[in-house]
Amino acid sequence: MTDKLEQLKEAVLTLVKSITKNPDKVSLHTENQTSEEKGDFLQINIKVATEDIPVCIGAGGTTAESIRRLTCLMARQLDYDKRLFVRVDAPQMPKNHYEFKQ
Repeated sequence: MTDKLEQLKEAVLTLVKSITKNPDKVSLHTENQTSEEKGDFLQINIKVATEDIPVCIGAGGTTAESIRRLTCLMARQLDYDKRLFVRVDAPQMPKNHYEFKQ
């Protein structure tokens, strides 16, 4: 199982590094977790340089969703049977970051 996880991590790193301007600042952290509603799952956190966050998130989160889907497809191809949650670590933006004064 560990070999499959290492192959998956390497594939995700290669994918994310290929779309960023600072591939040397891309890092990946995995953690096995358990919850009552989700059961056992693997949390994958992808950290990128601040200037690469918009590239990895995309308009409306489309790139992040594509990274999630491709990661799940790669895991399926490797017969990795654990449930996955993939997250691109980014600072939380307020829902309305513009202040309108009347």
